[in-house]
Amino acid sequence: MRVLAKWFRRMAIRIGLMYVNLKVRRTCLDGGAGKMSIVSTETFESAALIEPPRAISRYNMATGVIDGIGWPLGMAIFSTTTLLPEFLLHLHASYLQIGLMPAIVSLGYFLPGILVASFISRLEYVRTYLVAVGLVERIPLFIAPALIYLVGNHRPGLLLILFYGALLAHSLATGFNQPSYWSLIGKLIPANWRGRMYGAAGLVGGLLGLGVGPVTHFLLARAPAGSLTGYANCFFLAATIILLSFLPFIWLREHPSERSSKSDMHAGHYGRDLVRVWRADAGFRRLIWAQTAVAAWSCVAPFFVPAAHGRWQVDSREVALYATVNVVALAFGNLIWGHWADRKGNRRVLITSSAVLIIGTVLSLAPISAAAYAFVFVLTALGNGGLNIAGYNMALEFAPSEADMPFFMATLNFVTGLVRMAAPLVGGLIATSFGFGPLFALGSAFAVGALVATLCLPEPRRRRSSETG
Repeated sequence: MRVLAKWFRRMAIRIGLMYVNLKVRRTCLDGGAGKMSIVSTETFESAALIEPPRAISRYNMATGVIDGIGWPLGMAIFSTTTLLPEFLLHLHASYLQIGLMPAIVSLGYFLPGILVASFISRLEYVRTYLVAVGLVERIPLFIAPALIYLVGNHRPGLLLILFYGALLAHSLATGFNQPSYWSLIGKLIPANWRGRMYGAAGLVGGLLGLGVGPVTHFLLARAPAGSLTGYANCFFLAATIILLSFLPFIWLREHPSERSSKSDMHAGHYGRDLVRVWRADAGFRRLIWAQTAVAAWSCVAPFFVPAAHGRWQVDSREVALYATVNVVALAFGNLIWGHWADRKGNRRVLITSSAVLIIGTVLSLAPISAAAYAFVFVLTALGNGGLNIAGYNMALEFAPSEADMPFFMATLNFVTGLVRMAAPLVGGLIATSFGFGPLFALGSAFAVGALVATLCLPEPRRRRSSETG
């Protein structure tokens, strides 16, 4: 109890310190005080006890947590690693067609943002854009299960084309919306709170994720033999979760974005000049190289389930187990990675999660049982989760100002998205021609490359604190 009381006391002091710093910074920016006074630890402690954090920050944090729970939970059912490959196998899709699915998703998720990043960076309020496009991007998620109900398994070729069309429409809308989401996160959530936000979402999401496997197994087993309605029910449930978790963004509390009269790129007036962003920071370029290696690793992700089918002829029970451990590992991993990133910085998280990704990919080559194969999904989900959280957070911290954040994120997504789009297609060709062994060995090599590139990364938070004294 004494240790727990000390922990709560330290957290209260940190929250109070952040609140006082925000008040002092706002006063200086408004020209009221003109000077920044030095406040003692005792003052921070008393401020933490007297003045709680602002309600606007609490609401925005809660909104981020809710979305951080619902989006991964729903997308765990629309997973390109577990349930979607299993669904495509029931449509008699080839390995190349299975690889086409994550390529379509990557095409939409990562490439369009570069076209709207400059527009978003000039918006005074980003929320309206985020909500409008966010609602549009969720419509295809409801169309996808409707297509399964309407077409069924009588015409699998037609259903495959229409289903891919719905996935492409959803991913394109998401890609146009990603810069606005990360712009709001960078604008409204302090850097050393973002990991905490995703960590809290991961804790709740992990507990809820324990039910993903039983629910999906129930819906799949309840469907008539040979019918695809079980998959339709799973996808409809996922679309509903994703929609409900997004609705709090409608009432998000946003302050006006920063405005600057400077004309250089660091003030956000860089238009669509991708080259200038690329040249802005050597550390940011190293981050892009490291994340590109992670994107190349994604050539193996859609083929873990097909490999399990080839080795053990797994059924819906094992696939439901893989889906469960995947979402639970991702959720609880976010809790660990987020807390660690807040305390020690994103670089350490990137290094550790790269090592975990290597172990998980190498394990897929080992002679193990179908049940032990679940650890492949556990480790790769942990590694991917850490690389995503720390990579995106680090990109936001490399941006010199709020106005630059959308374009820095769009640049990272654009460069890595090209690789993510091609990687699963190449993986499908390798699996068809040479089998899963060479493919997983290549994925292990890409994971090692990500670790090596990450070791050369600086920590932008530490560098910025030294520059500001």
